[in-house]
Amino acid sequence: MTADAIIPGAVGADALMRDLNDSDRRLITESLGAGQAWEYAAALCNGSKHRFAGSTGEAAAARYLALTLGEIGLSRVAREAFQIQGWQRGVARLDVLAPEPRRLHPLALAGAASADVEGELSDAGYGTEEEFVALGEMERGRLVLVRNGWPAWLKRPMHRGEKTIRAGRYGASALLIMNMEPGLLPLVGTHGFAEAVRPPTAAVSYEEGWLLATAVERGTTRVRLNMQNLSRPASSQNVMAELSGQAWPDHYLLLGAHYDSHDIAAGAVDDAGGVAVMVEAMRLLSHVGLGRSVRVVAFGAEEVGLLGSEAYVTQHAAELDGIDLMINLDCAGGPGAKEIALDDWPELWTALRAPLAGVPDMGLINWTPSVHSDHYPFMIAGVPTAELTGGQPYVLGRFTHTAADTLDKLNRLDLQAEALRVARTVAHLSWVTPWPVRRRTPDQVRAMLARVGLVDQLAQEGRYPFGRAQEGSAPGNTR
Repeated sequence: MTADAIIPGAVGADALMRDLNDSDRRLITESLGAGQAWEYAAALCNGSKHRFAGSTGEAAAARYLALTLGEIGLSRVAREAFQIQGWQRGVARLDVLAPEPRRLHPLALAGAASADVEGELSDAGYGTEEEFVALGEMERGRLVLVRNGWPAWLKRPMHRGEKTIRAGRYGASALLIMNMEPGLLPLVGTHGFAEAVRPPTAAVSYEEGWLLATAVERGTTRVRLNMQNLSRPASSQNVMAELSGQAWPDHYLLLGAHYDSHDIAAGAVDDAGGVAVMVEAMRLLSHVGLGRSVRVVAFGAEEVGLLGSEAYVTQHAAELDGIDLMINLDCAGGPGAKEIALDDWPELWTALRAPLAGVPDMGLINWTPSVHSDHYPFMIAGVPTAELTGGQPYVLGRFTHTAADTLDKLNRLDLQAEALRVARTVAHLSWVTPWPVRRRTPDQVRAMLARVGLVDQLAQEGRYPFGRAQEGSAPGNTR
């Protein structure tokens, strides 16, 4: 790192460190004296019952964020609309007809079609290919129960979207997904990311799923699922703003977090906390000098298929070469130390260890990327990406996508500490030179997906971005 090339007038690395230390002091002082992270999270959660994609609550949150980003001194504040397939939840009932009649309390997955189906229930375990095969010649039209998550032997994550595709392929008339966390909480999510034949799908709580699994184990179990949902055209929007860099204003660090939620709760952990951390980090950064510009994007419609981040990548394709690093803050704001998890960028890991060494409680790792949050469209476009991770995810993660994702799950001190940690990280990274990596080509992205073992997972979900997935996938994690 050559300080002469970083800060006009600075002489050597010592001068750079003095400037960064001064920035750190100002960030800490401003955070301790006028921290606003909790207020931002509370405003998002209290502004409406939910912020589901295409709803009035999501639109109100977008207006609030645009106003707030302007008030804290950011420039180029904008809202960009994009069209989506809207969805509205109706009534849902699940009746056990035999062997012992009783009524259960499912919740439709977002995007699921209406249904009124009756039939025998089968248990397909976690919903792997092997478990569906093990059911034998399943009568077409049978309803199927699967568990959330994946078995340890699979050696890779398995998203619910893969299970809905597989259930459709095996002729299920409906799919029930059981939450594996106790608490009478059905675990919702999007019906699926890609266009495919999928049966109507509903979530059931651990307790009611256990009751169904036990009944199937004892013998023939007959159920009826009735759901009435509405699909219609709608619109969502991304909200963005930026702080201009002093040395390289045309190069960006991009902070992203989605502000939409599911329609069953306020979405505090997922992701009002992440948005609050992001906005407060930008407020703090407005008090210091930056080398690169920093752009912030609050994405809409993440929970229904990463639609906001996909729209941003499409609408800003000409600017992607200027993004040196996109950092995703999904579910940020929880307790404990954190890590910037680089999405398979070993050269960045080598180069950024020293600049981040001075940021307390912020580590740096290089890992196999996840593919179900807003960094993913950037990653597929070749942009260097990272995710804020670590801490104690179980404390908060068990509430996401449930009716318990409410404001009481967040903590004022944790949110503010996270915002300060992110602000200091961004300030340090903004002055790194030379930046060690460039945007990947499509061939390099394809090679990366094969190298880290994501080809099979994406292919099973119907999301592999390069045609047919012919490359082999390798197991393991590059952490």
